[in-house]
Amino acid sequence: MTSQTLSLPELLRCCAIFAPLALVACGEEAPPPPPPVVQAEPEPPPPPPPPAVTSIAELMERYGIDQRVSLPEDLAPPKDPERIAMLRFMDGVVRGEQAKVDPMLSDDDKAILKEMVEDGSWKRATEGVTKAECRWGSSPDDADCALAVFSYSVGDDQVAMWTFTASEDESGTFTAEPCLPGMIQLLSGDDWVKAWFEVVSKYLARADEPEEVVAPPQKSTQGEGDSEAPKMGSGLGGGSAPMRRKVVPESVPAPSGPNPSGN
Repeated sequence: MTSQTLSLPELLRCCAIFAPLALVACGEEAPPPPPPVVQAEPEPPPPPPPPAVTSIAELMERYGIDQRVSLPEDLAPPKDPERIAMLRFMDGVVRGEQAKVDPMLSDDDKAILKEMVEDGSWKRATEGVTKAECRWGSSPDDADCALAVFSYSVGDDQVAMWTFTASEDESGTFTAEPCLPGMIQLLSGDDWVKAWFEVVSKYLARADEPEEVVAPPQKSTQGEGDSEAPKMGSGLGGGSAPMRRKVVPESVPAPSGPNPSGN
C-alpha cells in the first residue's frame, strides 16, 4: 500500500487548523473577546430660546391704549404680562376712568380712589393730562415698579410711582409708593425708579434723627390768578399725582403715595 506523505506547506496548514482544538482539549481557554466600543454620549440639546417679547407698539394697538401713554422699548418690562398690565393701568389713569383703574389697585388704594372720585379730586387730577411718560424698574426687593411723569395742559409736570404684580388675566395689582413734594426735581440719573427709593429712604432716615426737623422742598408761592395743574401723587401715585399719603414720623411731612390729587 502506498502511503501519502504530506508536503511541508500542507503540514503547516494542518497544524494551523488543529492547534486551537488541541489547546481546548488540553484545558486552555480561548482568548477573551475584544472590549466593547463605548459610544460617547450625545451633547444635551441647547435650552429653548426665551419667549419672544411683543413690541410696545403692537400691544398698544392690540389693547387700544391711549396714545398719550408713552413707554419706550428700552424702558419697558422684559416680559409681556408686565408690559400689558402697565400699559392697561396707565391707560385707565390718563383717561380718568375709575372703572378701569379700580380693579387694578390694592385694597387700600381702592379706598383712596373712591374718596377721590367722591370729592372730585380724581377728575381734577386726570382731566388735564396730555402725556404720561412711563418707565419700568425694580424696587430694592425686586418688585416690578411703574413710574410715570404726567404732563398737563396747564401747570407743571408731576411724577408718580407704583409697585405692581402682573396677573394671568392680563391685568395686575398696583400699590402706590410714598412720594415727597417736589419729587420730580429730586430724581436724577438713568434709573429713576432706583433714585426714587433712595430719595425716600434718605428722607425717612433723616426724619428719624431726634435733633433735626426735616422740611420738604418748598415751592414758590403762586401769584394771584396763576393756575396750577392737579398733581398725581398725594393720592394714587406720587408728587401730586393720583392717590394717597402715607404715615411718616411725627413732625415730618408725609410723603404722598399713589395717583392724581394735590399736595
